[in-house]
Amino acid sequence: MMHRRCAQEVDALHRFFEGWFVGTLERSDETFEQLKEALADGFIIIGPTGRLVERNELLVELRRAHGAWQPLGGRIWIENFHHRSSLQGLHVVTYEEHQKQGGVKTTRLSTALLVESPQDPEELRWLHVHETWLPESS
Repeated sequence: MMHRRCAQEVDALHRFFEGWFVGTLERSDETFEQLKEALADGFIIIGPTGRLVERNELLVELRRAHGAWQPLGGRIWIENFHHRSSLQGLHVVTYEEHQKQGGVKTTRLSTALLVESPQDPEELRWLHVHETWLPESS
């Protein structure tokens, strides 16, 4: 069951990113609140270039990125999701994140730490993500 719940959370966040970047999601405080609620206090992401970004800085960058993929459009999808481990409300997952914008495709291998919300253990929050570039296969 936790495997499915974590997979749903990973999928939901990346569907948000795709809609936000393409501009199909409304650019509003209410819509953006979904992302703010998904990222736990103390959240960090280490991107594939090694840059560490903390929650508040990331939220500013993402807020500005609404519609950034227009007019080319784009797509994000997840493959090879694995729920690796759970311990005391923490869940480690790995997955491949594929992005295609115009004719350019990139793939990242991501490891994420999801944490159960103290208010509702059924709700998961993102605490940590570490991404690594994967080479594109022909």
